[in-house]
Amino acid sequence: MGSILIILARALIVSPFLITAVMAGLDYSAAASAFADTYPQLAAGYPVILGVQVLLGLIVILGLPGHRIIAALVAVAVVAIGFWVAPFWNMPAAEMTATLNLFVGHVAQAGGLLLIAVMNRD
Repeated sequence: MGSILIILARALIVSPFLITAVMAGLDYSAAASAFADTYPQLAAGYPVILGVQVLLGLIVILGLPGHRIIAALVAVAVVAIGFWVAPFWNMPAAEMTATLNLFVGHVAQAGGLLLIAVMNRD
């Protein structure tokens, strides 16, 4: 019973990755176009990025070998992305709250991933 609860906890923590990947997969052309507009230098790699996102999410949820290391590395990447996409320290007061909320969301997601990294096996 304990392992089912652990898998459920991992699934809840990793669900934002999988939900965004599934939503992007359902409307692939619009998601790929938006990604290409935002990050033109990475546009060709979008299918690979989406596939890696799904694969890493499943590895972490199922607790396959190396899932703790992957969770810790992804947590660091999530915080780095938060610094990149939500520079709240460089925003006017009107936009600062929204970007700070976005950054705090990234930090919360990273905290959940770090929780997976230190979670007991049983």
